Amino acid sequence: AESGTEAKAARAAVRERRRQQRRRDIEEEQEWLGQVRRQQNMMMAIEKLLELKVPLLPVQIRQAEDPLVVLRKAMAACPELLLDSESLSRLGTLLGMGRAEAGPGGRLREAAV
Repeated sequence: AESGTEAKAARAAVRERRRQQRRRDIEEEQEWLGQVRRQQNMMMAIEKLLELKVPLLPVQIRQAEDPLVVLRKAMAACPELLLDSESLSRLGTLLGMGRAEAGPGGRLREAAV
C-alpha cells in the first residue's frame, strides 16, 4: 500500500513540475512576443517620423529615453501634427508611451511645445 501511495505522490510531483515548466514557457513566450511587438511599433514610429521629416536619425529615436522629446521634435518639424490628435496619439503609442506615462485619470501627460 505504501509503494502505491509513493508512486501516486511521485506522479503528482512530476505533473506539478510539468505544469510549472509550461507556465514558465508561456511567460517566456509572452515576454518574447511583447519584445517583438515593441520592436514592430518602434519601426512603424520611425517610418512615420521619417515621413514627417523629423530631424532625427533612427538610432536617436530608438535611444531616446523620453518619447515626449521625440514627439516635441515631430511637432516642431510638422506643426500640422498638432491638429491631428489621432496621429499624434498613435505616434505616442508606437513610441512606447502608455500607462506608465499616464497621470491621474489615465490621461497622458502633456508635452511642452
